[in-house]
Amino acid sequence: MALAQRRPAADAREWSAFVEPALAAAAAGTEIPLVTRCASGEVVGSTRFLALRPEHGSVEIGWTWLHPSAWSTGANVEAKLLQLRHAFEVWGCRRVELEDRRARTSARAAPSSALGATFEGVHRKHMLVREGENRDSAWYSVIGRRLARGSRAPRSAACRAGSARGTLRLPGIPKRNWS
Repeated sequence: MALAQRRPAADAREWSAFVEPALAAAAAGTEIPLVTRCASGEVVGSTRFLALRPEHGSVEIGWTWLHPSAWSTGANVEAKLLQLRHAFEVWGCRRVELEDRRARTSARAAPSSALGATFEGVHRKHMLVREGENRDSAWYSVIGRRLARGSRAPRSAACRAGSARGTLRLPGIPKRNWS
């Protein structure tokens, strides 16, 4: 799935540059960073809740990366489904947004088919990355009622096999009624 192809940090300096801002945002209450684990418990990636907007019943899922060993295993889809369920069922969100750095038309089917997300458009020159390079971003959303219908559909092969079962645990994060 295109949302997970960000490469992991290459060295300790790069890793610190990724982790320290995530922890600072968590401490400030503006983001909730999470790890993605495989069935064995090994950490294979990371994702976050960000753009927390309880006044609008909305949140974004992003900053996702997976180790190449977890690509095409269903781990990303399962992690996203756990996040979506938490956002809708525990927090009572009305809307969850996903941003994909790959704004190409050929990459747009993955979030739509795997998560039931609706493509909403491309923000051209959305941000500067890698020393000033322009990046376009594709935006998707999942609306509460749509998730309820989509959650009955078969999930990833890893999930159907029972090897990617999990629970999203957010210690210290209270249940919220954002509806």
